[in-house]
Amino acid sequence: MNTPNSPTKYKNQKFSSSFFHDTYTNCTFEKCDFTECDLQSSTFENCTFTSCNFSLTKVENVIFSDVNFVNSKICWIDFSLINRFNVSMNFINCIISFASFFDLWMKKAKFTNSKITDTRFIRTELNESDFWWTDLKWTIFNSSNLQKANFVKAYNYYIDPNLNKLKWTRFSPYEALSLLSSYEIIIEE
Repeated sequence: MNTPNSPTKYKNQKFSSSFFHDTYTNCTFEKCDFTECDLQSSTFENCTFTSCNFSLTKVENVIFSDVNFVNSKICWIDFSLINRFNVSMNFINCIISFASFFDLWMKKAKFTNSKITDTRFIRTELNESDFWWTDLKWTIFNSSNLQKANFVKAYNYYIDPNLNKLKWTRFSPYEALSLLSSYEIIIEE
């Protein structure tokens, strides 16, 4: 177990499931591989994962509190299974695909300068979150709170205004036209 007074750095490691199921505080993980790792019931507090691979990683009952993922690959992760206590995650310059953020409270989360594909945000509290300069191809937002979120410079998104809360949400002018997609209208110049 890592203690708050002893920051630990892990670099260039491939982890097995036997390593986890503990608490990690003030840790940095750089170029680490968590592919198919079972992190069940682990706690990560004030940790940063830089250039890490999370493919098919199991995150059931994991606590992510003040966690940053930077330049990392996150594929086939069901974040809806994490422990919902004090969830605080940011994703900067990440590739996220086939992930699920179902029924999570993620106010003020950052998903900036990232590529998020085939991902589901369903009944997700994302108010004041930031999706600046993020590609959201084939990503679904449904019954989510996107109030005051920032989608400036984001692109390839499909957000149905009838199914999501959008008050004071910010969009770039051209991409904002995609908000009309659900109405099946034709826009001509």
